[in-house]
Amino acid sequence: MREDNVRKLEQKLTSRASELRAVRSEIDGYRAALQGLSARQLNAPQELTDARTQFGNITSSLADLGEGEADAIGRARRINLRVKGNYRRLQIAMLDREIASLPRRVEIISARQTLADLQSRKLSKEVQALQERTGQRRLNEALALQATIRTQSELYRGLHPVLAKMASRNAVSYKNLTLPTKTIRENTVDPQAQKKHP
Repeated sequence: MREDNVRKLEQKLTSRASELRAVRSEIDGYRAALQGLSARQLNAPQELTDARTQFGNITSSLADLGEGEADAIGRARRINLRVKGNYRRLQIAMLDREIASLPRRVEIISARQTLADLQSRKLSKEVQALQERTGQRRLNEALALQATIRTQSELYRGLHPVLAKMASRNAVSYKNLTLPTKTIRENTVDPQAQKKHP
C-alpha cells in the first residue's frame, strides 16, 4: 500500500513537471512575440512613410502621362504605374491598421505572459515539494524496512544457518533500496536554480 502511495506521488510529479515544461515553453513564445512586436513598432512607421512616398511618386508619374491618347509604350507604362499605385495603396492601408493595433496586441500578450509567469512559479513550487515528498517517502520506507530486517536478524540469530543466510541477503537488498533514495534526494530541484526560469 505504501508503495502505491509513492507511485501515485511520482506519477503526479511527472504530470506536474510536464505541465511546467509546457508553461515555460509558452513563456518563451510570449517573449519572442513581444520582441517581434517591439521591432514592428519601430519598423512599421518607417515602412508606412516609405510606402506613402512611393505612392506619391507614382501619382506624380501618372499625372505627367496625362489621360490623353498614347502609343503602346505609353499605355503599357500607364497600366504598370496603376498596378504599382494600387499595391502601394493597399500596403498603406495594411500598415495603418497594423500600427493602430500594435499597442493592444502588446497589452494582450503581456497579460498572457504575466499569467503564465504566475502559473510557472506555482508549478515550480509544487514540483519541488513533490520531489522532496517523494524522496522523503522513499527514505522513510527504506528506514522502516531496515528496522524490520534488523528485527528479523535478531530472531534468526542462533537458528539454522540457512535462515541466517536469508537475513544477510535481506540486508543486501536494503542497501540496494536506499541507493535510489539517495539519488532522488540529490536530484531534488535547487530553489536557486528554479529562480533562473520562473
